[in-house]
Amino acid sequence: MNTNLQSIIMAFGILNAISFFFSLALYIDNRKIILFKLNCLYWASMVILFLAQGVFGHTETGIIASFCFTPLYVFVLALVTQELFKINLPTIIYKFMLLAGVICTIVYCSLGFSFFISSLPISLTSGLVLLHTSLSAYSKNKDKQISMTGKLFILIVLICGLHVFDFPLLRKNEDFALIGFYIAFLLAIFMSVILPYFIAEETQKNYLLDLEKEVAIKTVELNEANGKLNKVATERQDLILLICHDLNNHLMIQLHFNEYLAELAMKHNFSSLDEKFEIKLGRSQNVLETQRNLTAKINLMSSIDTGKVDVQITNVNLLEALRTNLDLLQTKISDKEIKVTYSCSDALEILADKTLLVNSIMNNIMINAIKFSKNGGSLQIKAISSGDEIWLIIKDYGIGISKSQIADLFSRTKVTTTCGTNGETGTGFGMLIVESMLKKIGGKIDVRSCYNPDFSGSGGTAVCMFFKNAKLKS
Repeated sequence: MNTNLQSIIMAFGILNAISFFFSLALYIDNRKIILFKLNCLYWASMVILFLAQGVFGHTETGIIASFCFTPLYVFVLALVTQELFKINLPTIIYKFMLLAGVICTIVYCSLGFSFFISSLPISLTSGLVLLHTSLSAYSKNKDKQISMTGKLFILIVLICGLHVFDFPLLRKNEDFALIGFYIAFLLAIFMSVILPYFIAEETQKNYLLDLEKEVAIKTVELNEANGKLNKVATERQDLILLICHDLNNHLMIQLHFNEYLAELAMKHNFSSLDEKFEIKLGRSQNVLETQRNLTAKINLMSSIDTGKVDVQITNVNLLEALRTNLDLLQTKISDKEIKVTYSCSDALEILADKTLLVNSIMNNIMINAIKFSKNGGSLQIKAISSGDEIWLIIKDYGIGISKSQIADLFSRTKVTTTCGTNGETGTGFGMLIVESMLKKIGGKIDVRSCYNPDFSGSGGTAVCMFFKNAKLKS
């Protein structure tokens, strides 16, 4: 055998062996990915083909015998191409074609036909399979954006097909065979670089596609679950609203009945009644009033959560709203003889819903301030304009709020309620309603407090509400 030919075969063999072991290592790490398995089989077929060429390539019969391993390499390359480009190739037809080519070559060789005639069946069938594979890969993906690596791979498969055709002409002559092996060696070099890169590229692309599909499926499932949860939540909120409405009706009836009893007792001067009657009637009235307030606030919270609170944001004069709220609470303020002082410019206007501001936001904060102030105490109210915000600060000098209670003040899961200095009761929803209402109008709230339950030192709570400055916004 020509020394140059032997050297090129040895170099070809070393390259194939290195590529095979590299592909084998990749397959071991990625056994679940079929591309890595096919890549490993491809280089294994190349090694087998090389070994056959080296072992049997000394005689004409040996050359033909080694050439019989070419269909194995061709078929594996067709499978690799099919998997890389996600196309359906007629692999069963390929099998029969390649097998028929091998059988014909063996028969022709055994009958003593010439080298050219004997090797022609394998050359034709293998070349046609590779040509059809490369052209199918291109034609079925030409509408898609094929990467440069993919185009190079198709080109190499096409050249391999054409190169197989020239085997009967080149292989018998050692000088021509050397040219053929040079071509095969260059193709192997290109394939050893392009194939692993293309497999990695397609694997990443397939992984991203699978990931996108999984995300899409999970998104649909999540949307369905959210839809069910929203439906359940809406049904519960509607049920709460219905229950609160019914309870409120019954409580109003009971309140009116208590008022009727009180008026009846005063009208007829029932002095002979038990002295505890008036106390019990008063307590009953307080309990019913508390329960009515509780159902009203639960009703309001449910309306906020379901978006059923109609918010109409307009320019609101802060001083006018403050005076309206103080008028509403004048009885409570007088009962505890609390001195209220306020400092608020008539020019200050905020963006708010006036009804919610007076009846829900200010009302809850002021009731708390009165509730936790001692008899004869004082309240200070101050409004400050700061850029695009207006701050309304309500400061009492009552018992204050402990740090643990402040932490849970706006919690939906922990209801914080404490009796006032005169035993006044609450619902625990007031601050939560205030925060929700402020968010509705684009405001926020901050609470600072010094806990002093026995009034032994300085104590009290300062609530600062932040509103948008209407004049700047307009």
